[in-house]
Amino acid sequence: MPYHEFTLQQLAGDLLPNATNDQILATAFHRNTMNNDEGGTDDEEFRVAAVKDRVDTTMQVWMGLTMACAKCHTHKYDPIAIEDYYSTYAIFNQTADHDRSDDSPLFPTPTKAQSEKLASHQADLAGFNKLLAQNDHPDTRSLQQQKATLEKQIAALKKAIPSTPVMHELAQDKQRKTHVHLRGNFLDQAKEDLTPQVPAAFGALPADTPPDRAAFARWLTSDANPLTARVMVNRIWARLFGTGFVETEEDFGLQGSYPTHPELLDWLAVDYREGGWKLKSLLRTIVLSSTYQQTSKVTSLALEKDPANRLLARGPRFRLSAEAIRDQALAASGLLTQKLGGPSVFPPQPEGVWKTTYSNLKWVNATDENRYRRGLYTFLKRTSPHPAMSAFDAGSGETCQIRRIRTNTPLQSLITLNDPAFLEAAVALAQKMSESGTELTAQISHGFQRVLIRKPNERELKRLTQLYHEVGPDLAQGGFPKSAGLPDGNPGLIAVAHLILNLDEALTKP
Repeated sequence: MPYHEFTLQQLAGDLLPNATNDQILATAFHRNTMNNDEGGTDDEEFRVAAVKDRVDTTMQVWMGLTMACAKCHTHKYDPIAIEDYYSTYAIFNQTADHDRSDDSPLFPTPTKAQSEKLASHQADLAGFNKLLAQNDHPDTRSLQQQKATLEKQIAALKKAIPSTPVMHELAQDKQRKTHVHLRGNFLDQAKEDLTPQVPAAFGALPADTPPDRAAFARWLTSDANPLTARVMVNRIWARLFGTGFVETEEDFGLQGSYPTHPELLDWLAVDYREGGWKLKSLLRTIVLSSTYQQTSKVTSLALEKDPANRLLARGPRFRLSAEAIRDQALAASGLLTQKLGGPSVFPPQPEGVWKTTYSNLKWVNATDENRYRRGLYTFLKRTSPHPAMSAFDAGSGETCQIRRIRTNTPLQSLITLNDPAFLEAAVALAQKMSESGTELTAQISHGFQRVLIRKPNERELKRLTQLYHEVGPDLAQGGFPKSAGLPDGNPGLIAVAHLILNLDEALTKP
């Protein structure tokens, strides 16, 4: 999907003519704000906080602006007045959600089978109602009993159909007035009504359409707003090279980093926009360049002249993301579940982590295929994220994380050495190795190549073979404690597989 269409559906799919289910569901992105339905809380306070979060997130994701600074006072560095903030706030201030405990408005998304069953039940119910309308029908009591049973079945079916919080615009006669919140306090507002508008320094909304979220989304990707394309190109560049042209992906303002290659950033942005906002074309342009295809090996001269590789003296090399590190270990070992979609899952995590969490939900370690789903599907509790994710800078999910700051701590090694997913991946990889041939060197080479996509050199093969013999058959489970609960296997191969999965080259984009 082209980025300008994606933008329109994410921000205003519910406002499109004859909106499809997918377009309405796209607006769930902006319903992912925090709410609070504890007794004694003010619903309006948290509704306002949610709207401000949407303004802050939208402007930072699409335009790289730290708009949140202007919610309490005029921005200290960028040309955004407090009036600009609340004029933009006015665009997002007309949705029907109100920090309700039921998360309404909700949009039901039945499966095909559920839809067909519901339609059948409703047709049967209409038939009963038609018969009961005939006052002289001989089986009235029986019909009423059957109708009551059917109504219970319909109610149970509707309850089983999943519903998602979505955006829904208030009717015109119920539109809210918006004022500046003095010092950011929603209880202390200026008297003057504000007209929905974008920050004055960045142009204006189209004059021929209502100033709603749809108009705002179209303005974001219009020719009059070149910043959106730059920000997106910079984000893609950062995913591929580890760091963007502008290192501060979340801040293109005066306090952000200056672009290392401004002309190239502008050229790519214009090419991306004029090419129809096609992400595949942008990716193809970058990865087929000689710059991206350079080796990541560093020479002493390049290290001296460009230690952080900001001038692109070599190919990109950086640590993988939290999800990719786990997924790669599972994929290389053959454990990764290929299933797509569905609810969040509960892979194993250390005992006691969940005890500190205030929740009626219980964390029960998955024992079926959900144990090895992609990291993307791991259940995220904002107050207690999974250790394997949070250790690698995945964030808590309380607000939109524009950029993950990479860290390097001992805790990360403890995860890849001891987390059940990595231990089980080592055992499964060892099994793959043992099945690849009878020669030990061939088995080790097979496991090495499954993880690193290359064969080991003579020195690497010698050291891994030495490790295999050092472990020996008497060291159960390749050095893992019995409490790890791993299945029996070749201890030496398990130790070798475990080491390969923990190599720096395995955890790093080469």
